Amino acid sequence: MKTLEHIHTIINEHKLVFMSLSKKDCAICQTLKPKVEHLLADFSDLKAIAVDLDLIPDAIKEYSITNLPTLLIYAMGKEVYRKDRAHNPMELKETIEKYHKILFS
Repeated sequence: MKTLEHIHTIINEHKLVFMSLSKKDCAICQTLKPKVEHLLADFSDLKAIAVDLDLIPDAIKEYSITNLPTLLIYAMGKEVYRKDRAHNPMELKETIEKYHKILFS
């Protein structure tokens, strides 16, 4: 991701989008990243994007980021899930499954 406009385009062009917002110096972000990537691998129709807030600092204000990492899910362009810092992987998976079933079945 290089710009906010690019992020907006992806959210609006895909039915289901997972977005992770983090910084390189965030230890929790780096620890959770492979776990989240593994979980997302089961959903081929899901568009997953990672936003490096060091490269796109305007995203902090745009997406009201207060803690890192922040995980967002968009269904049909609307935010349907938001978790920051600590998150429950099962809750994340269940939310993705719910919207995946609605949008792709």
